[in-house]
Amino acid sequence: MNPKPIHLLLVEDDPVDIMEFRRSAARHKLMNPVYIARDAITALDMLTGKYENGAPLIPDPRIVLLDLNVPGMHGLDLLRLIRLHHLLASTVIIAITGSRDEQDRTAALDLNVAQYFTKPVDFDQLVRTIAAFQQSWDTTHEPGYAMESMGEHS
Repeated sequence: MNPKPIHLLLVEDDPVDIMEFRRSAARHKLMNPVYIARDAITALDMLTGKYENGAPLIPDPRIVLLDLNVPGMHGLDLLRLIRLHHLLASTVIIAITGSRDEQDRTAALDLNVAQYFTKPVDFDQLVRTIAAFQQSWDTTHEPGYAMESMGEHS
């Protein structure tokens, strides 16, 4: 039985960045399902179930690749809402921004982002980061892993 793939939500309004991400994902043979939200409101709706009869469009496990400067609301505000939501609080979020503002970086890190990338983004590095999360997920969610881990702690 293969572990579930991590679903990716790219919250990005720049079509060039979207295209570059897709190219890099294809070049590195990233097989994760990718969803695109071009603004923060749509991203929140996709995560909280405003689509598909109240079920989240982006299944768990998931990683949100969040541009902090997207339309709808500031990415940090979206990040705060995700962290406050009982079903989304543990979502892995990678922040991406064109801002060199140290306050944005500090705020994002305080909100527990897994990684923080400044534009221009090295999309190959971003995809390698995602692949590392997937590999970690696959390793810790192999069949029998939980049972073995529980046995070690008994």
